[in-house]
Amino acid sequence: MVAVLANFFGVDDKYFYLPVDSEGAEPSVVIDCLEQGALRQLLAAVVGLSESSTGLVVDMAERLRRAEKLPEITAGAD
Repeated sequence: MVAVLANFFGVDDKYFYLPVDSEGAEPSVVIDCLEQGALRQLLAAVVGLSESSTGLVVDMAERLRRAEKLPEITAGAD
């Protein structure tokens, strides 16, 4: 999912990872560190959802990418 989000927002995957000293941070802390409001809103909405629901969000992002004729994301696939 990180690769999909990184590609969608035009940033490097590393953008979404906290520095080493922030290990164990609560999701809200991680989300608050992001600069893009739309990304913060999306991630806040996904926190706490089941794996199945999170998969639906990823599926929708992939469909949107296809609709906008963006390249398919292969990095980060399970």
